[in-house]
Amino acid sequence: MTPAETQAKLRAGIQALRAGDRARGRRLLLEVVAADERIEPAWLWLSAALDDPADQIMALENALALNPDNAPAVTIFLDDVEWTNEGPDVDAGVPPDSGVHPDASLGDGGAGGTALPFWVDDHYAMSGFMGGGSVQADPCPANPGSAVSPCRRITWTPGAAEWAGFYFQYPANNWTMPGLPIAPGARRVSFYVWGMTGTESLNFAAGLNAVDGFQLETGYSVVSTARTLRTIDLSAVNYPNGVAGAFAWFVNNPGGAGTVTFFLDDVQWE
Repeated sequence: MTPAETQAKLRAGIQALRAGDRARGRRLLLEVVAADERIEPAWLWLSAALDDPADQIMALENALALNPDNAPAVTIFLDDVEWTNEGPDVDAGVPPDSGVHPDASLGDGGAGGTALPFWVDDHYAMSGFMGGGSVQADPCPANPGSAVSPCRRITWTPGAAEWAGFYFQYPANNWTMPGLPIAPGARRVSFYVWGMTGTESLNFAAGLNAVDGFQLETGYSVVSTARTLRTIDLSAVNYPNGVAGAFAWFVNNPGGAGTVTFFLDDVQWE
């Protein structure tokens, strides 16, 4: 299996899990780790697809071995820490200078953080729904951009809602915890967007202020029907605790349309 085929199978496995098809997701992710056991997101998502707790722990241990700063894996292991009234174990087996220090390896995104550039969909889930109405996300009829990053056709049915949006989060549905460690020096988020009719009003963001300490927005503007490159400048941003919300889109409905459809492609941190 070529690296491109492995990445395609990884994305297909993740998408199957998001759609609720655990059996297919598990099968695809097992094929991914069999082809290349060094792919950290495959182990992390696989842990959610396995039924046996021992197998889940093994998958998380593998993810943690590949990236010791893996926030979801660390959090899951810490769930078993118990407070008692028996007093501390003064010598718990950790040498006085073991090299374990709070946040010692993170710094500005961490020396071991995810290398730039990267496709946002390789690490983040479009999971953080906001606003109202209903949203349907489907693959684009044809992907005009990179073959390794998904293109989405997104349709919002507003009903009585004034706006809606989605954050791309790491891990999925994370509104409170530190996010993905990313190597320092990101310059921008780039993405392509276009509308079905050229009347769609959209706003885009990078960063979730409550967790990441920054949130940069483009502001609402109408998109055209032509596939157009947009960017968000990150050159003045630091992210010492990682990034939980790498990207977000927001839509409103000033024209009172029954549905609003737009296309989003090739979202990338650079």
